[in-house]
Amino acid sequence: MNPGVSIARISAVVVTNHALVVGGHRCCLDAQRFMPPSLPPAGWTQILDSVSISVMIVDDNEPWMAAAAALLEREGISVAGVASTLATALSAVRELRPDVVLVDIFLGAEDGFELAQQLSRDESCTAEVILISSHGEDDFAELISASPARGFLPKSQLSAEAIREQLAA
Repeated sequence: MNPGVSIARISAVVVTNHALVVGGHRCCLDAQRFMPPSLPPAGWTQILDSVSISVMIVDDNEPWMAAAAALLEREGISVAGVASTLATALSAVRELRPDVVLVDIFLGAEDGFELAQQLSRDESCTAEVILISSHGEDDFAELISASPARGFLPKSQLSAEAIREQLAA
């Protein structure tokens, strides 16, 4: 097998900035090699708008997780799973292989920034991490920019469109 390609069986057809699913098999790709050179970023956003994205939500507030999962499912995002601790999240991400992991910055006594670091160091993880919080981005701007996360979304602005915009950025 080509060392640059990772394949795992999944049920949905998915195209993100890092993966293409063909015939139920996930093929991890470099977006720049996959995207035709003539396709502008707006074209990539249109592709993302037309396909399914799977997410995992990591938050210690179970009622909020349930509400967020229901919202995202209604908007066409597949919620692969939820977790409330770093250990559970790491295990679930390895097993479920979501395209995106939404990570709350505050996880009770644990730290969402630490989870983002651990996921970025895990060679088996191809998911994009988007940090979330009920606090504003300005409160964590330096930490967010220093983290390996793809971006940040305030919880109040969480939507399928906002996730797709983060992936297309």
